[in-house]
Amino acid sequence: MMHRMARQVPASIGKPRKTSPPSEIRLHGACSSSVRRIMDGLPHDTARVLNQARKATGACSAMAVALESRQLHRNVCSMLNNRALLEVYAHARCCYPEECCGMILDSAVRPCRNVQNELHRRNPIAFPRTASEAYCFDAEDQLWLLESADSSTPVRAIYHSHPDSGAGFSETDRALALHDGRPILPRLLHLIVDCRPDHVVGARLYAFVDGDFREVARFPGRRM
Repeated sequence: MMHRMARQVPASIGKPRKTSPPSEIRLHGACSSSVRRIMDGLPHDTARVLNQARKATGACSAMAVALESRQLHRNVCSMLNNRALLEVYAHARCCYPEECCGMILDSAVRPCRNVQNELHRRNPIAFPRTASEAYCFDAEDQLWLLESADSSTPVRAIYHSHPDSGAGFSETDRALALHDGRPILPRLLHLIVDCRPDHVVGARLYAFVDGDFREVARFPGRRM
C-alpha cells in the first residue's frame, strides 16, 4: 500500500502560485562527485544535454540518468519556495504530536488527514502504531495520488512529519514506498519534516536513486 491521506484543505490550496528559488537549500549526492563536477559545467539546455548523453555509453549513460534526477530535484526545490514550505511546516506543527501527511504539486500544497488512529482503533493487531508514530492516507486520497501520476498535474512529492524523531527516511517509510523492492511511483519524491513542540528543525527531500531512497536536498527549519 501507498502512503495515504485525507482532506483538510485551506482556501489557498489550488490557487496558482509564483515560485521563487528557495534559500539555504543544499543539494546532496544523487550522483558521484565526478559526475556532479561534469554537470556543473554543462549548459542549461537540459533536454539537449540529455539527448547527447543518451547517445554515448558507459559514464555518459550514467550522467544522463543523474542529470534527469537532478533536474527533477531542482524543479521540486524551486517549487518549495518559502510560502509552500511554510504551509507544510504549519501543517506539521498543527498536527503535532501526531504525524501530518500531504501532497505537493507544481502550484499547490494539498494537506491531508492522517487516518492512522482510525485504523489502529479498528484493528490494533494489523495496525499496532498510532498517528504519533505512523501515518496513512485515506482511500480517496490514495486513489487521487495514483491517478495524478498520469495527469497533467501530477503530485511531485508527498510529505509527512516525524514528531521528535528527526527527518530520516525510516525502514517503515521505505517499506510503504516500495513493492517488490521497486518504488510504487518511481518519480515521486518524499519530504520528511522534523517537528518539535515549539519549532520545526528542518526537512529533508528523498528520491529513489541507485536502488534506494537517498537524501537529495535539505531545507532549513523555522520556529513557529
